[in-house]
Amino acid sequence: MGGIWLHTQITATTLQAFALLAAARGRAWTSGVLLSLGVLTRPTVTLAAPFAWWLLGERTRRARKGAQIPLGARLWPLLTPILAATMLAGTTTRRASGARPTRAT
Repeated sequence: MGGIWLHTQITATTLQAFALLAAARGRAWTSGVLLSLGVLTRPTVTLAAPFAWWLLGERTRRARKGAQIPLGARLWPLLTPILAATMLAGTTTRRASGARPTRAT
């Protein structure tokens, strides 16, 4: 009962939990890679990225005692692997479904 769906759901939830834990500890690249692996199992894991970004921002704000850190410095390490996985998942989904691009006439 459940089969593949259950396995991918458990994997996505586990990866998402570890990604948020890594973000809370200030490890942006680790969080991004774990979230990107989660995106490959369940694309809706992408919705956890803003929360991970907020956790990273809180961690760096506390570490630097109110110093402003540029937005890109916090966002780039987190979103790079997520965007790569999202593009990869979109490409494989289109190919697997047999969808072909429509031509404008």
